[in-house]
Amino acid sequence: MKNNNVRRRLALSLSAVAVFAGMAPAVGATGPATAITTTLATNQVYLSDSDYSGVNYRTIAGTATGVTSNSVDLLCLNTITGTVDKTFNTNITVKSGKWSTRIDLGRASGYTCRLAALPNGTTPTGETAAALISSAKSFTGPFVRFGEARWYYSSLGSPDQQLTTEVGVYTYNSKSYSEFWGVEDGGLYNWSPRTDGGVNGKRMANGFFSHESGSETGPTSNTDASMKVDGVQAFMPYNIDSYDTNATKANSPKISYSYDKSGVLTYTETFPLFRCATSEPSVVQSRMYNCPDGVTVKLGVTWTHEVKLSADGSVANAVDTFTSIDKKAHTVIYDGAFKMNSSAQGYRYAKTGGIGSIDTSAKTKLAGVGAKYDPSSATTIDNPIAQIVFTTVPVTTWTNNKDIYARWSVAVAAGKSGAIKTGAALITDDTKATAQIAAAAK
Repeated sequence: MKNNNVRRRLALSLSAVAVFAGMAPAVGATGPATAITTTLATNQVYLSDSDYSGVNYRTIAGTATGVTSNSVDLLCLNTITGTVDKTFNTNITVKSGKWSTRIDLGRASGYTCRLAALPNGTTPTGETAAALISSAKSFTGPFVRFGEARWYYSSLGSPDQQLTTEVGVYTYNSKSYSEFWGVEDGGLYNWSPRTDGGVNGKRMANGFFSHESGSETGPTSNTDASMKVDGVQAFMPYNIDSYDTNATKANSPKISYSYDKSGVLTYTETFPLFRCATSEPSVVQSRMYNCPDGVTVKLGVTWTHEVKLSADGSVANAVDTFTSIDKKAHTVIYDGAFKMNSSAQGYRYAKTGGIGSIDTSAKTKLAGVGAKYDPSSATTIDNPIAQIVFTTVPVTTWTNNKDIYARWSVAVAAGKSGAIKTGAALITDDTKATAQIAAAAK
């Protein structure tokens, strides 16, 4: 995390979703019916940030039949558990079979839910997730996805010197829940398994596919640069000094995120890269703003970081692409980080499944390595495996506490690109591990 940009992370308590069944009149599967007629973009992520109010503030309209109360409540129903994640508005008048209300979709601090208008004072009922979902099937509406945005500033800057915004996308899938943040601020974060019925398991990953811009504890336990271009320490443009002429929005990361029709999330960032204007190979700077005199030089290489999460949330694939934009050849040394929950135990090899030391086996370079809560017990949702697959073979790997690091050397031809491929699987059933690992290796 950044020393000069402490970001408040949204506190999510997925296990404390309120279930209102029994507190309100029951809703049956027949009788009243409603439909939301407002069209919402299926790949839009609604962010809890005032700068996105133009997208968040929406008039939601629909129809209603058989509603004896002549009013409806606009709710957002959990797509996995069927419970109420968010109440947007209540007692909305139904007139001539129609209704409408103005809401702020950015107020929803959750993952993914479905908008639905239920008769005033009613909520889904049932003893199981399937029953709850079934009880609300007569009240149709679109799925909506939520996230969070946070601004970055130059290290000595002010709000009118904003460089970029970081986006956090919350994913709520049938087999996992997680958060996607920028590569330098968490990556695939809070990755935890869950069942189709909405039962949450142990959290495993606290920062997969991430990168520490600046310095880190390297493979020899000494302070080392986390990225080099042609032998010189390189940085992505976070925490750039406000006095630096490169501190412009034009040099900020470009971020995109979208879901395809099958539910696969793609999160992409593209960065220009920089070096200190005055560089000594033997001196490693902890952050970009520590460059002498706060001055940097833009390099002839860009970096695109892309992560895809499967529709069920159990497999992730990443591609890090370095591109020559100055028509010259370059060599990039890149360190990727895979940060585990502090409760994780025992390293596990992808091919053999055996527990052992990551530092003493060549298998690590070829197959990848993961961690498990309790190596001696069966793999379950409460004893999952977070498995990393190194599709592109790294130069070396090492650990720091519970975190796993890998270093790659990427040859970038003049005017061309060089790429690193990695993957990960969140495994709760050993009989499915082989297929998941194969998917993560693609």
